[in-house]
Amino acid sequence: MISKGYFVIADITGYTEFLTLSGLEEAQGILDHLFEGMVNAIKPPLQISNFQGDAILAFVPEGSFIQGQTFLEILENIYNSFVRLLEQMEQNARRCCDACDNLPKLDLKLLVHYGNYIVQNIRGREELSGPDVILVHRMAKNDVEDTTGLRSYALFTQAAIDAMEIDPRTMEMLPYTHSYLHLGETKMYVHNLRAVYESKRANDRIFVKPDEAMLVCETMLPIPPPLVWDYLTRPELAKEWMMMDMLLLRDALDGRVQRGSHFHCIRRTEEMKYTIVDWRPFEYFTIESVNEDGQKQLTSYCLRSTSEGSRITLYWKNETLEISRADLDSYDKGYTESMIKLQSMITHDLTSGKIVNTQILTQP
Repeated sequence: MISKGYFVIADITGYTEFLTLSGLEEAQGILDHLFEGMVNAIKPPLQISNFQGDAILAFVPEGSFIQGQTFLEILENIYNSFVRLLEQMEQNARRCCDACDNLPKLDLKLLVHYGNYIVQNIRGREELSGPDVILVHRMAKNDVEDTTGLRSYALFTQAAIDAMEIDPRTMEMLPYTHSYLHLGETKMYVHNLRAVYESKRANDRIFVKPDEAMLVCETMLPIPPPLVWDYLTRPELAKEWMMMDMLLLRDALDGRVQRGSHFHCIRRTEEMKYTIVDWRPFEYFTIESVNEDGQKQLTSYCLRSTSEGSRITLYWKNETLEISRADLDSYDKGYTESMIKLQSMITHDLTSGKIVNTQILTQP
């Protein structure tokens, strides 16, 4: 049966040089540690297909996320996890062997394509097959580094960009074209992963800690964190579970909802503006809201993966003015009702068949 989906190859840059110039035993131990870290970072909706020497092939069946930005952030998180692990290994290295000295030669690139595939069963092993699977493998042969100077990047085909429904220009992706034998000229875009990592690392964390929270609201949801993230952050879905009459995104920076994005919302006669002040997919995000009375509040939405799906915990505190017991109870009631509404939305999508096996279908 022919299926559609995304193919992702996580390819360690500098693998051959590192292995050649380093002692085999020490080098292999380091590479094993990095691969284990990558496997831990490749989480649903990504599914690992196989290991290929210096790379991991994973795929995402069509409809496994609601918005393309979520998929992009899943990929960025894989790179961020890889770099953090590599930096930790460099800090702990004793510099007593060639492998430790050669750690800076290693980096990661991600190759992303969208298309058709079939699953073949070969001696008990399931393998992806088809021209689009071949193409994503061929993408490893490119001159992106020579052309752009980037070693840390995600390379997206036009097909992947179209399926994700994102605008590469607003995200400052670089256009790139390469011709592959039997497959022809392929239009692609280069996304600078190192720049994304450095930007996130430069930002301070803003989070309402449990011991300073004035309200805490927690609920369990039977879907994985990336899918919950879509419900929490996609404006038209947030408008529904927040039970707003209007919720407008005032600016999508670089075409994305992220830290610094501003929203304007109205519920009945109450008007409120809020800004995302911290954004850590799929860990937590924090918003700062200001109502008509000038009250400023911080709310952190924290996600944790569980064996049954996801746990979402909301931490809220009032920052500026004194708040009465009645007002606090009112906020508590409102947030509780919002979480119940979110649960109801997801339950409806599960029972109606919109979500099947925790995957959003494009056509119910």
